[in-house]
Amino acid sequence: MRVVKNKDYSTVHNGFINNKNLSFKAKGILLYFLSKPDNWEFYLKEMAKNSKDGVESIKAGISELENLGYIHKSLKRSDNGKLSGGYDYTVYEIPQPKQENTVSVKNLSDNL
Repeated sequence: MRVVKNKDYSTVHNGFINNKNLSFKAKGILLYFLSKPDNWEFYLKEMAKNSKDGVESIKAGISELENLGYIHKSLKRSDNGKLSGGYDYTVYEIPQPKQENTVSVKNLSDNL
């Protein structure tokens, strides 16, 4: 039985739902993330309070999503570029290739 979808619903790509390489836990976590606004910040303890899964279980699901390219994480930095603790996560409905962390360094020897 379906409901009328006129409020409080999400539309997502079916690809991850049918991905046999993802556990149902990872699919649920990904759907949870995708149902939130783009600027939403999540906290593992808060997620655990809102589900039957504990923090370690949620971490395992997030790790699974990261390993399969549905989540990319990078060290959180302040506006001036300094590390500020924690991670920034980018969540994708369709898996993306792993991004290599690259650092741009100016070659100062050219100025000598």
